[in-house]
Amino acid sequence: DELCQAVSLELIKSMGGASGVIFGTMFFGGIGRLPHGDAVSTEELADYFYDGEQAIERRGRSKPGQKTMLDALYPAVCALKEHAEAEAGEMLAAACQPAAKGAEESKGILPRVGRSKNFREEAIGLPDPGAVSVSYLFRAFRRCWRTDAMQAGGSIEHLTIQAEFRSCRKDIFSGFAQMTKELAASVKVPVGLHLDHSYNYRSVMQAIHGGFDSVMIDASAHELDENIAVTRKAVETAHIFGVDVEAEIGHVGLAQDCDGDKSDFYTKADAAERFCRETAEDAGGSHVRAGTAGEIPGRKIEIIEVLK
Repeated sequence: DELCQAVSLELIKSMGGASGVIFGTMFFGGIGRLPHGDAVSTEELADYFYDGEQAIERRGRSKPGQKTMLDALYPAVCALKEHAEAEAGEMLAAACQPAAKGAEESKGILPRVGRSKNFREEAIGLPDPGAVSVSYLFRAFRRCWRTDAMQAGGSIEHLTIQAEFRSCRKDIFSGFAQMTKELAASVKVPVGLHLDHSYNYRSVMQAIHGGFDSVMIDASAHELDENIAVTRKAVETAHIFGVDVEAEIGHVGLAQDCDGDKSDFYTKADAAERFCRETAEDAGGSHVRAGTAGEIPGRKIEIIEVLK
C-alpha cells in the first residue's frame, strides 16, 4: 500500500492538468484493499483496481460510455475480476485487450464530460486520450510484471524499462524518471531506465537531464550524413553526463510490405561501419529489413552475417 500511495502522490505532483489527479485517484482509490506486507494476491490486486475505477467515477461524476478513461479502465477491471484466480501476469494480460478495445471504441462516442466535451462533434473519430493512456498502462503492467523473480532477485539479473514519449516537456521526463527510480528502489534487482526511439536532440537532452540512464537517438529518416551528424552531437553530449546512447541506421519495414525486392530498405554494411566509427554510439540499432519472422530470404541472412 505504501508503494501505491507513493505512485499516486508522484503522479499528482508531476503530471499536468487534471490527468495527474485522475490517475493519482486510480492508484490511491483502492489502497484499502491491499495488505501491509510485501505480497499481494491476484484477488486483492483485482479488487484494488476495481476500487480505483470506482473512485474515479465518484470524483469525476462520470461513468463508462462518456468518452473518458473509464471507457478503457472499466472493461480492463472487469477482465481482472474475471481472471482473478489466474497467475498475476496472465490476469494482467487478460486486461490488455479489453482496455485497447475500449480506447478504440471511444472514437465513436460523443463526449459529455471532461475537457473533450468542449469539442463535441469534433471529437468524434478520435480516441479519448485518457482511455489510450490506460490501455498503454496495462500493456506496461503486462510486460513488466515479474513479481516472483523481482522479489527473489534470482531469475532476472537486470531489468530495463524502456519508455517512448510523444512530448518533449521537461517535467514529463523528470517526473517519469523520478517515479521509476523510487519504485526501482523497492526491488532487489538493478533497474535501468532507457528512452526508446527519440527523434531529435532536444528530447534526448530532456531525458538526460531528467535522469534517464540511457537514450536512443533515431535519425534514420535522414540521409546518412545528416544521421551521423545528429547522432554524433547526441553522443558527444550524452557521454559528458555518463549516459549511453543507442542509435539507428537502416529501416525495419513491415511484413506486409515485404516483396523481397525492396533493397533500398536494407542496411548497407559499409554505411553501418562508417556510422559506428563516426558517431561512437554505444549500441547501434542497425536494422535489416528482412521480411517476416517466419520466412527470411537468403540474401537478407547474408546481409546480417556481414553486419555482424
